[in-house]
Amino acid sequence: MLPLTDPYVSPAAWDLLRDCMDRRAFAGDGVLCGQAEEELRNMTGASDVLLTTSCTHALELATSMIEGKEGDEIILPSFTFTSTATAIVQAGFVPIFADVDPSTMNIDPDDVRRCITSRTRAVIAVHYAGVACDMDALDAIVSDCGAVLIEDAAHSLGGSWNGRALGTIGGMGAYSFHASKNFACGEGGAFTTADASIVERAEIYREKGTNRKQFFRGTVDKYTWVGRGSSYVMADPLAALLLSSLRDRDIIQRHRQRLVSRYRELLGDGEMSDVVTLPTIPDYAAPAWHLMHVILASEELRDSLMNHLRSNDVGAAFHYIPLHTSPMGRSIAASPRHLPATDEYAGRLLRLPLHTHMTVADVERIVDLIGTWRMSVAGGSPVVQGAW
Repeated sequence: MLPLTDPYVSPAAWDLLRDCMDRRAFAGDGVLCGQAEEELRNMTGASDVLLTTSCTHALELATSMIEGKEGDEIILPSFTFTSTATAIVQAGFVPIFADVDPSTMNIDPDDVRRCITSRTRAVIAVHYAGVACDMDALDAIVSDCGAVLIEDAAHSLGGSWNGRALGTIGGMGAYSFHASKNFACGEGGAFTTADASIVERAEIYREKGTNRKQFFRGTVDKYTWVGRGSSYVMADPLAALLLSSLRDRDIIQRHRQRLVSRYRELLGDGEMSDVVTLPTIPDYAAPAWHLMHVILASEELRDSLMNHLRSNDVGAAFHYIPLHTSPMGRSIAASPRHLPATDEYAGRLLRLPLHTHMTVADVERIVDLIGTWRMSVAGGSPVVQGAW
């Protein structure tokens, strides 16, 4: 089976892991964590980066930095992973689900504006597949209402918006280093911000509510409990895996871009374009090349193609179940919202394999299988109309 995802492991990872073992450096926020944070700052231009145990925890750290009261709201796309919503609930806020622009599956700024109330404290922009949201529009919205713009950049390390690294544009950002991501360490994440006052509070929160970080910098003579917190520091062995892949970022990203470009070339030609619709890459977006997805004409056709690919040992898959339709989403939403684009397109989206262990020949085989499926279900006739 050609898997949907398969993590990259740098040859240099073994030397860094061996160094950890030799030094018995198993604890969190160690030497390699510091080096990985510096690598991320160099890669993204972020002012401050704090490694965390997951992107979920980076998002929780971000929402915990927002001032608010019971009943205050944070807007997010319904088409996202559960962590985006659980971070809102964990911090005591109410999630408000917004619709997506089906051409990108990113949050729709027009619907965000419809969601704004006097209780809005933040908007979370999820850069789906590593393609930038319309940050100009979202920034204008939050500026008008005094809210904070948070970037869920779980898919997005290596991508940019108008030349600025995704995850560094809003007031706070969160990256993922899960095994499915371009840069992986099994489980891990990072929190970013350019706000010095937030950094100090985030360091305390990440270190179990203590000023331990200041102690190791020598700004206090001992550390103690000073505020709210949890335990979000990454362990050095995981940082070894992360650091080695970050140093190989040009290799990783060039290969992934080559695969996506071949997919888009073959699926975008006249014959194949009646079978699948490709996502739009806006002019302002330089993708992170994280996902390769297509849109089918119906959920039934999506499932038919997915089953055909799987029966030929290709690990195709659908993606998120919209959160506003989930049991938890229905139970905690302030009021039900009709999200027509999310409801329609989430059921028509299909992800195709994309990872560094693939070759261009693998892409060509997958597209050939899509062509075979097209002929079998339609006898050579068009089976899809334009998706938008």
